Amino acid sequence: MSKKTEYSKEFKEEAIRLCKVKVANKAEIARKLGLTYKTLCNWFYDSNDEISPEEKAEIKRLNKENARLAERGWRESFEKESGKNHEG
Repeated sequence: MSKKTEYSKEFKEEAIRLCKVKVANKAEIARKLGLTYKTLCNWFYDSNDEISPEEKAEIKRLNKENARLAERGWRESFEKESGKNHEG
């Protein structure tokens, strides 16, 4: 299991500021800062006062559901391909 990295408040604020002033797209900013895209997006959305707490909760719920469906799709695809390779 990977160790969770703790980032300073100042680092997070600077990452969010870079997103807000659009120096680059979020994927590029995340890569340059050594973050995952998902981490940067979470920080950005959590900092956005224009998104209500209910909307934030819905975004998190949808992200979890998306990840669950992607995992299931990957697993089903893998199982299908594995089954084809083992058929005689």
